[in-house]
Amino acid sequence: MCPSTVTHTREWGIVRGAATGAELAALASRRETLMNVTSITYCEDLLRPTRAFAWGFLDFVEEAIFQGAALRIGNPVGRPPCDSIASGFSLDRFYGLAGGLPDQDRWIACYMTIPKAAEAYLADHLKAGTLLMSFELPPWLQAVCNDRGVPWIDLRPSPIRFARDLYIAIRTSHRGIAERLAAFDVPESEIRLEASLLAASVRMHQRRLEEAGRFTFDLDDSLVYVAQAPYDASLIRMSSGVVGLGDYLDRVRAIAGTRRVLYKPHPFAEWHAESERALLRDALGRRVELCRQNAYQILAARCNVDLVGLSSGLLQEARYFSKRAHILFQSLVPLNAHGQISNVHAFHQVRFAEFLSPAFWHRVLAPDRSVPDFSSLSPVQPNHARELLDQWWDYSKCMIWERSLWIEGFTRSGGGLLRDRVDALERVVQSLREES
Repeated sequence: MCPSTVTHTREWGIVRGAATGAELAALASRRETLMNVTSITYCEDLLRPTRAFAWGFLDFVEEAIFQGAALRIGNPVGRPPCDSIASGFSLDRFYGLAGGLPDQDRWIACYMTIPKAAEAYLADHLKAGTLLMSFELPPWLQAVCNDRGVPWIDLRPSPIRFARDLYIAIRTSHRGIAERLAAFDVPESEIRLEASLLAASVRMHQRRLEEAGRFTFDLDDSLVYVAQAPYDASLIRMSSGVVGLGDYLDRVRAIAGTRRVLYKPHPFAEWHAESERALLRDALGRRVELCRQNAYQILAARCNVDLVGLSSGLLQEARYFSKRAHILFQSLVPLNAHGQISNVHAFHQVRFAEFLSPAFWHRVLAPDRSVPDFSSLSPVQPNHARELLDQWWDYSKCMIWERSLWIEGFTRSGGGLLRDRVDALERVVQSLREES
């Protein structure tokens, strides 16, 4: 087994208001008696221009939370009217105090901290005794909660994305909830088995294509730089601005040595790839090829290949395939060791089917209440989360690449007829050329 090499510069593992160990212990001690949560306020990152994922996660769990814990959440703070926050709160007023309406530049500038007046205005309208639930809880909102003694729970997609379905990552400042969450952690052995099954499928498929002379794959003695979109939240500094490859060129040069280096572009930021690849090429003084293999072709390969990047979740997946990864900056979703609750910055991973079940939310939020009549949906099909969230990352590339089912599906749903018509048109064009 090759352990993952983690080279972190954890700039915001602990932020202002995120509290010292002693402060967190004091907060936890005060909350340990809160076995049941009595109200939930759902507040997304109010300064982020996009709300689709944040509101979507609420939509997915609000009925399960109601059935399991008898709690109605209602509208999130960013979608008035929201009755889980004290009356009189005005989103326009909050934006005025925060410096203006949400946009990409303001979101980055205010990701760590927002003006004190905006903090106080929001905090003054949080109801006493509430649990604040958020999607990708920003550091400024975490600080507001910690300063006012408001427990919080943070929901995110897990960076481990190769299993039969997605996992959901959850962390919390509420010790009782953290203890109960730990019981749902996906075991390390299960994740490794998922990795082994996907790797076996990828390798078998590649070998068949290689034997047919249709594919050549060689990454031996290579280093793959895993790029990201420059607007990723994980790249935001605690001080200001975002980090980039240019901040770590010396480190990448040392890791690369004399090995072949490839650049894997982010699928949503290929416009960023050329300038970043040129930067890498100039720093190394040699050619840097594009890596067109998908994530799981790289991780499944039985060859000596390492990965390096700023904070991509792919770097966290590498160790499950016994690949070495170098994380230059930080992980946006650091994962908790199974069953441990001591690190408030680390996330528990739960299966998506459990995340949707009333039984899960009953045990996590309201174990003293009566057990819900309905515990969970019948076993859901693989890829249920991927389909509902429409988030596939490189998993879709891996599973449909030159696969018979998808080829036959295209052919039988009109692709065969399309090919016939194109062939007929080409014959007409060819005959006209011959006549002329």
